[in-house]
Amino acid sequence: MCSVIIGLLIGLIGSLFYWAISAATTFRTEHSYIHFLLPLSGLLIIGLYQLLHSLKNSGTNLVIKAIQSNEEVPLKVSFLIIVSTFITHLFGGSAGREGAALQIGGSFGNYIGKSLSLTSVTPRFSLCAE
Repeated sequence: MCSVIIGLLIGLIGSLFYWAISAATTFRTEHSYIHFLLPLSGLLIIGLYQLLHSLKNSGTNLVIKAIQSNEEVPLKVSFLIIVSTFITHLFGGSAGREGAALQIGGSFGNYIGKSLSLTSVTPRFSLCAE
């Protein structure tokens, strides 16, 4: 039941992220002059990461490493990824959506699991007959 609730919550966040990126793309398409502000948007993103003291090792590799080594994925990763991907798409930069969605899901999933004191459990049964 927890998995369904967490999946629905992260799915909702992912849908909102998709909607925001689509809105940014529509705005950029209608206002082509915004491309000239792309260098300033890069400085804004760098400033956000510096302001929030982001991790040196961030990105999709952070989520993969956390899963493999049972480490934490900080919630601020989600905030930074959502905002920086939105800004990038708004001003015409190139950024993927799938990697961002993975990082958002990993960060929120980790936060919710930690908040509910959930731990990783190995299943007691197998679908394959032994």
